[in-house]
Parts: sequence; structure tokens; C-alpha cells
Amino acid sequence: MPEAQISFERRNHPRIPLKIPVKYWLINDPKEIEMISTNKRHEQNTHTINVSLSGLYIVLDEKLNVGSIIRLDISIPDYSVSMAAFAEVVWSNKRGGGLRFEAIKEADQEVLKNFLLQIPNKN
Repeated sequence: MPEAQISFERRNHPRIPLKIPVKYWLINDPKEIEMISTNKRHEQNTHTINVSLSGLYIVLDEKLNVGSIIRLDISIPDYSVSMAAFAEVVWSNKRGGGLRFEAIKEADQEVLKNFLLQIPNKN
């Protein structure tokens, strides 16, 4: 008798295919969190492939270490200021990385939620 394969969605929030600009930089040392302004010199530009309330998938030119912390500036369309967040690298390869939000302001998360609710889910 063949075995059935069952897969479960582990995410708390569905990912929505969406391309929005993001700036990021890798936090190599926890002390760097205290000096955010100096870290901006290492920032890189990229964009998302999909976004949810709990994380996002960004395009990368490098493979990052799983468990690394990344600082993000997320440019939400029609939102005048970039949203700042810290995220953990959950997976990474040479083309991109899956990030889980670890810290994001409640007001920014509400903006993100309202923005995502306006996007038609094509799943």
C-alpha cells in the first residue's frame, strides 16, 4: 500500500506574492544594533518576492547564514516613511532568503496588515 504524504503549512500568516523595495544590512555583532546609524553604510538594495505579517522573502546576491539577524527598511507603497524591522534568516540560498520578523513597531505592523489586506490573494 503506498504511503500518503501530508504537508502542513507552518506559517502563521499566508505569504502574498508582492514586489516592494527593501534595504537591508546584516547585523554581525549585537553591539551593532546600538549603532544603527553607522550601519547604514553597509546597506544594500533589493526587493521582496512575497510578504506576510510574519516575514518575507527577499532577493539576494549572497547566501546568508541561517540565524543571522538583518535590519530592514521596507518601502510600503503609499506610506510616506520606510518601515524598520529586524528579521532572522530562516533559510537562504544564492538567489534569496526567507526572513521572519523578530521586531517591528506595532504601528508599522498595522500599516503592513492594512496594505496586505488590499492585495488580492491569488492562491
